[in-house]
Amino acid sequence: MRTTALVAAVTAAACSRPVQTARTTLIAPPSQAEIDAGLAVDYRSCSPNLGWLFPGLGQLCLGKKPEAAVLSSLAAAEIGTAVAVGVTTDYDADGDGQPDPFQHPGVNLPASAVQDLWLLGLAHAWITGALARRELYAPPDTMADLVAAPFNLEVLKRPAVWAGVLGTLAVGIGVTLALSEDVDTDEVGDDPNLFGETVDGTYGYPLGGLAGAGLFLHVAPAEEALFRGVIQSNLARSMGQTQGWVVASLLFGLAHVPNIYALPEEDRKDYLLYGIPVITAAGFYLGWVYRSSDYSLAPSTAVHFWYDFLLTATEFALDPQHSIFAPSMMFTW
Repeated sequence: MRTTALVAAVTAAACSRPVQTARTTLIAPPSQAEIDAGLAVDYRSCSPNLGWLFPGLGQLCLGKKPEAAVLSSLAAAEIGTAVAVGVTTDYDADGDGQPDPFQHPGVNLPASAVQDLWLLGLAHAWITGALARRELYAPPDTMADLVAAPFNLEVLKRPAVWAGVLGTLAVGIGVTLALSEDVDTDEVGDDPNLFGETVDGTYGYPLGGLAGAGLFLHVAPAEEALFRGVIQSNLARSMGQTQGWVVASLLFGLAHVPNIYALPEEDRKDYLLYGIPVITAAGFYLGWVYRSSDYSLAPSTAVHFWYDFLLTATEFALDPQHSIFAPSMMFTW
């Protein structure tokens, strides 16, 4: 009983982390995050630029051993998974008789997760440097803050977060259903396809949910740290807050253009005409949430996570044979 109570107390504390805010004026006293970052930079053991080589190396150089261990161990496990699937699958993506292992979701998803870990590590190191220099608009959120953000009650209770999730989700689902020709609602409730195998829905749906949550706990912190924490904050310092928000949001949309190569050729035009504007609009909203939260990354990370997760979950429920977990992917935004 005592153990249960202790676990509940620890969980409640983790999900009610205070939302930290950035320096928005030069005359403010140094925050604890800035002091800690200054010490990390002054006493670093090597260049944080080593993070370009492998996720977590930058954090190791800065003396952030727990973050380094998490990033590097996750990256190693995900690379191992992608390689193992790649060398054992004979998946033929286009039916030409030639194996296309890199198109298989069992390779694609862990490879994408590694990319996000790499981006998160680099962005985290860059933000640490900005905090050490006590620059304006440098977000003080730790990696733990970002991972906890989608479940943090102090974050979720903000109208900009819960209303933003509902609004962006409604747009995303509406556009996806309006433009997708592959949705077959007759398959609702059928056994789902997970990584090329149809599995019992009793455990297939929970496993799909866990896989999606794990993936988007990589995507949301990484993209928010990079596009908001690094790019928007840097642009806000150099060209003003409003201009920085606008340009960073446009860059967010532009960065998603290469996604066309993960889609069938017949879907690429619609993605560019409709998907990119929707994603760019979402980027504007995420940037506004970030700015209006005094440059804390936690609120925008929570919106980003729940948008991605709930949109994918809706797709998975409507058509469990065609999703990001199946070799035959449904067209989504």
